[in-house]
Amino acid sequence: MFNQEHQNSIKQNPNSWKFCFEIETKTGEVIRLNDSGKLIKHQEKTYLPKSGFEFISGIFDDSGNAEIKLKGFFEAGGIENEEQLIDSKISISIYLTDKDIIQKWIRYDIADITRNTDSYELRLTPISKNYESTLVEFYSTSCRANFGDKRCGLVSTVTEGNSCDKSFRMCCKKYNNAVNFRGEPFIPTIGYFNNYD
Repeated sequence: MFNQEHQNSIKQNPNSWKFCFEIETKTGEVIRLNDSGKLIKHQEKTYLPKSGFEFISGIFDDSGNAEIKLKGFFEAGGIENEEQLIDSKISISIYLTDKDIIQKWIRYDIADITRNTDSYELRLTPISKNYESTLVEFYSTSCRANFGDKRCGLVSTVTEGNSCDKSFRMCCKKYNNAVNFRGEPFIPTIGYFNNYD
């Protein structure tokens, strides 16, 4: 992303850079904010010091648990209402103040919004997170609920000392719980296309 000179500048002088944010709303509106407390103009873009927008924390790893937390306040000229945040995407850039360079860093989805009276916290996750789910999460012949959990619906007095192999047969015969079976027991499995040579 940054060349070695810029990386060294960021590490050695924490006051030489600021975060810039571009919020792309679901309606196509783009709101540009920064965390410097001052207006930042770069080329044809203006990043406003509105809503007290700031970076709180970030977790970055390869296990699919990457996330960023931001916070801000509802304010005219910045983020005015929660509706602007729902289903929005945020691009975060780093502005090197002494070199007048803005470098794009990451682009994340807003996964959660926690609203207080006049402020909010955002939890961002990578856009790629939307593509990490597997078909097993949506279709499977075995039950996707965990034995005795809320989706299973069986109370602890029934589940204590018992077990379940997640099959529809056991759910029906042993526990009489077919109504809460979280699977598709009758979808075709092995050899489904064999008769159509």
